[in-house]
Amino acid sequence: MPTFKNVIMVLAGIIALLIYIYILKGYARENLMEISENSKYTIGEITQRRNETRSNHYRYHYFLKNKKYNRRFYFGEKGKYAHLPLGKYFVVFDSLRPKHSVLLPILIVPDSITEAPPEGWKELPIPVDKEEIRKFLE
Repeated sequence: MPTFKNVIMVLAGIIALLIYIYILKGYARENLMEISENSKYTIGEITQRRNETRSNHYRYHYFLKNKKYNRRFYFGEKGKYAHLPLGKYFVVFDSLRPKHSVLLPILIVPDSITEAPPEGWKELPIPVDKEEIRKFLE
């Protein structure tokens, strides 16, 4: 039979976990806002894909000023981005903190673009609706 002390410890653990999740979501939201405000673009390449029941996991990398950044991206939803092929996509990153980035699966890099400038682009080199990118980042 659980004691009162054990019940309190379990409840405290659950509350701590919920607070931790809330803080992480706020941190992620803040990073997306900073990426939107200080955005630059480069080319990233998906190198690994893992599709699971509830989410899709992608590993990608990109280069800025001869430094390689390895990142991960998760899609919690099925549908449009459920099975992205391995390949090159545009990446939006925070120009002040370049390791903060988001893969843009809505924008496949055309074959005519082989590399990005070392510091990235201020604007994408292809015509694109900025509103579509903004909606994706929300």
